[in-house]
Amino acid sequence: VQVDQAFRAEKLIRDGVALLIRGEAKAALPKLKKALESQPDDPVAKSGIAYGEYLIAQAQGGSRTMYARAKDIIDAVIADTDTRAEPFLFLGRLHRSVDALPDAARAYKKALSINPHLSEAKSDLRHVVRRVRQEDKGLLNNIFGRRKK
Repeated sequence: VQVDQAFRAEKLIRDGVALLIRGEAKAALPKLKKALESQPDDPVAKSGIAYGEYLIAQAQGGSRTMYARAKDIIDAVIADTDTRAEPFLFLGRLHRSVDALPDAARAYKKALSINPHLSEAKSDLRHVVRRVRQEDKGLLNNIFGRRKK
């Protein structure tokens, strides 16, 4: 019976994560919360719920309080375990949403060190690196002026 519960919880978590990655937080949260009933310490479900609640708050106008709350929860989760990549992916996306790009890049790199095949982290990291380069180029142009061709 417990093995069945564990398999069901793992499937709920996988489904919830897939929904979260697509930005469908309202559909993901019930699955992740249901999974926590039988797997109360699951780091992916805990961090996914925090990130999902943040996404919902952000869609309703956003809140620095919800950002801080989600960040605190995910930080606590990854302090307990650093063997799952998804919490780092969620942390990276959380940081990216408030333009904390160096922090986002660190989180994505950690996710990829755990699971080098996590395509979402690869894609997000490329996006962050591209934005940082564009911002650096803009900063240099502002400091030194634009060069004439």
